[in-house]
Formats: sequence, C-alpha cells, structure tokens
Amino acid sequence: LRKETLGNAAYKNRNFEAAIGFYSEAIALNEKELTYYTNLGAVYFEMKEYEKCIEQCDIAVSKS
Repeated sequence: LRKETLGNAAYKNRNFEAAIGFYSEAIALNEKELTYYTNLGAVYFEMKEYEKCIEQCDIAVSKS
C-alpha cells in the first residue's frame, strides 16, 4: 500500500502518531505532492498542535 493510503487509514482511526509517520514517509518519497503536507497539517490540527499545523500548511503554500 502507498504511504498516503496508510496515513489516511491511520488518520481515520485517530492513530495520529502512525499517520504522522506515514505522511512523513510519503513526503520523503515525493516532496512535491502538496496533499501530503496538508494531510500532515490536518493530523496536527486534530492533535491541537496548531503551530505545527500552520507550518505544514505554509510549506504546502510555498510549494504551490
């Protein structure tokens, strides 16, 4: 399975630590895919880690 798919499943199950790992791996494999950053931002938002959320969204905007 693709890292993004695994990350999405972990996110849906609220297994945020696993989702962070999978989305981070997905970014390492393709750092041009903006969805990975916004997905990671969503995880941080759910965890109430708003600064990290904003950081990931800023990265996505800077790459667009």
